[in-house]
Amino acid sequence: MSDAKEQSELGNKALSYALLGSLAYNKELYKLPKKAYRIVINDEVYYETEQTVVMTFTYNLLILPLLCLSISSIAKNLEDTSSFHISDFSAEYVITRNDSKIGKGVRKLQNLPNNHVKFSYETEINWFIFSDYRKEDTTVKIINNLVIPLDYHSLREGTGRNKYYSWGFDQNKSVVTNNKLQTPIEIIWPEGLQSKLSYQLQYRLNLINNNEDFSFQVLSTSGKISEYDFEFIKEEKMKTKLGEFSVLKYQRKRSNSKRITFIWFAPKLDYLMIKLYQFESKLNQFSAELSALELTESN
Repeated sequence: MSDAKEQSELGNKALSYALLGSLAYNKELYKLPKKAYRIVINDEVYYETEQTVVMTFTYNLLILPLLCLSISSIAKNLEDTSSFHISDFSAEYVITRNDSKIGKGVRKLQNLPNNHVKFSYETEINWFIFSDYRKEDTTVKIINNLVIPLDYHSLREGTGRNKYYSWGFDQNKSVVTNNKLQTPIEIIWPEGLQSKLSYQLQYRLNLINNNEDFSFQVLSTSGKISEYDFEFIKEEKMKTKLGEFSVLKYQRKRSNSKRITFIWFAPKLDYLMIKLYQFESKLNQFSAELSALELTESN
């Protein structure tokens, strides 16, 4: 067999292995003494010569790395598109206390470049002399349907003491930062750690993907990690200002607390929250129910 034909066949063999993904984790081009060259793929020698073969060297030095870059780009694109895409939306809610309207709430989601998403919840309540304005927002990264929080901000103004919290998340370094105090804290990072708002996005993605894990590790505004657990109650019909929906009803599980929280999600709206109801006592029963929805298909 001629050197040129042998080089061509070996090159094609290496190319075939690369296309099969065998080149992904173990690829090396060795320059040996006396101008000898060797190609090793997954610890198996596919080409070895003591001759100076410029074309073969150029082919393997330039083409294979480019092929690997191409495979890497394909893998990145698969990663980028593997998560379910939640469209931008703005959802308005009527807030009631004991069946009397006392305010409104707005949830918004905005898709950003690089798989980043900004999610916020804003409420404004006025009841007799009592006023309360709150806003939470979180920026997250979503990869393979996993929500990774990057930051979280919370503001409360109105009757009583105003409050503000701000936290940064660095999963790679297992560090959370109290931005208000400029204090980084190294923690034992639990799997799937969420902010006080981002867990609601993870909850929704789990429902969309038939993932029945409804237990979340959440960083509180004080910097402590708490576990939020939910359980499925039943499927039912619910009438709203936007029409009737089939909904799934869930309850948050709490120990040593009289507070009861129910949440309803609509599968038809990609499991958007339709209603939240919270019972604290006979005199304190609150709900937030969907009253308007605007969907925007992001690029």
